[in-house]
Amino acid sequence: MGGYQKYFSVAAILGCEFCERLAAFGIGSSLTLFLRSKLGYTIESATIWTAVWGAFATIFSLLGGYISDSRFGRKKTIVLGAVIYFFALLAVSIITYLFELTDDLELGSIEAIFWLSLYIMSIGGGGIKANVGVFGADQLHDITRANSYNFNEMDTTEPMMSDSSQSSAELVQSYW
Repeated sequence: MGGYQKYFSVAAILGCEFCERLAAFGIGSSLTLFLRSKLGYTIESATIWTAVWGAFATIFSLLGGYISDSRFGRKKTIVLGAVIYFFALLAVSIITYLFELTDDLELGSIEAIFWLSLYIMSIGGGGIKANVGVFGADQLHDITRANSYNFNEMDTTEPMMSDSSQSSAELVQSYW
């Protein structure tokens, strides 16, 4: 791979990760409020379900890593995860926009589609999160083994740390 092409690949990979994390944190930070104001959840149940969704979003990284290693490879898993993530995020966005248009919605089926879309989005995010750091490190063949290890370690711990800190912040905000 040529000089600029290598850095373009890394920039595209980091851009994919940035967009995925931006969408996940955007939803995660407003999910509790949406559940309370639009779906009628209590403070406690909204906080619990937001934390459960955040935990599953992190756990699905294991599934993404397994699929990558056993079936598709890193590149195909990232692309498939991004496509799944995009369409699930689109469904979540449409559903939340419907709540802005009217308050006369049948909550049962819309709520089921909303949660299904959120968890499908987490599956797509797992395909991205589990592979993007390792795939990015593979693009830079001239880095040392120690730098490669740090790149992978950072990508492994970042989703767990960010999701747990997000869940903790929501718990604190709910009670104070």
